Amino acid sequence: MGIFARKKTKELKCRACGKTFKGTVRGEFEQDLCPKCVHKLLVLKDWNKRLITETNPDKRKKISKIVQKLSKELDLGY
Repeated sequence: MGIFARKKTKELKCRACGKTFKGTVRGEFEQDLCPKCVHKLLVLKDWNKRLITETNPDKRKKISKIVQKLSKELDLGY
């Protein structure tokens, strides 16, 4: 195998939404979230950072609602 070896793709099931998607398998590591859920997770992390740094109580309420909605959609346990 050279440096231009093909990555092995495989049908994987998303841990969050349950949809199947084609993902790459690198050694023991398997991707367990589909691209949509990965994006949602990144957005959730960004909103969490904003929630921590925000001081305005009205904005904090709005941001916390967004965070709750996203975490409920992903349902990953954190």
